[in-house]
Amino acid sequence: MTRHDEARDLVARYLADRGASDHVRKEGLRGMVARWKAIAHDAEYYDSGIEDWLNDIDLRDIIAGAVDIAPAAERLAIEPDLFGADATFRAATVETKRSLWGDAVSATDGHDSQRQWWYFRRPAHPGRAMRADLKRMGID
Repeated sequence: MTRHDEARDLVARYLADRGASDHVRKEGLRGMVARWKAIAHDAEYYDSGIEDWLNDIDLRDIIAGAVDIAPAAERLAIEPDLFGADATFRAATVETKRSLWGDAVSATDGHDSQRQWWYFRRPAHPGRAMRADLKRMGID
């Protein structure tokens, strides 16, 4: 077994344990980072609702867990794209005081605004559906 296969196996096991879909498991860490890059690119004017947003930003949390267990070579290979996507996402979003998952889920899952900063950001210019959801949640 090559080192690349071992890396994919570690990440694949993590993704399976996390309950990730077959599609996410097949794309692996590089594919997830590519998808995160696309999400970050579209984040500023996000027009879907909060459920879709949460699903999208959950991907970043899954990536964080996969990066934590991936071998160093795999991490180094994806870091430039991940860091770039993170910078794009931060520039396209606004920090919130509360996790967008809400207080109950955040308390249960232990969301931390420093470690899991993606849960504490909203689109800078949300579309109508997202604006309505944010207003309903008391997040401006």
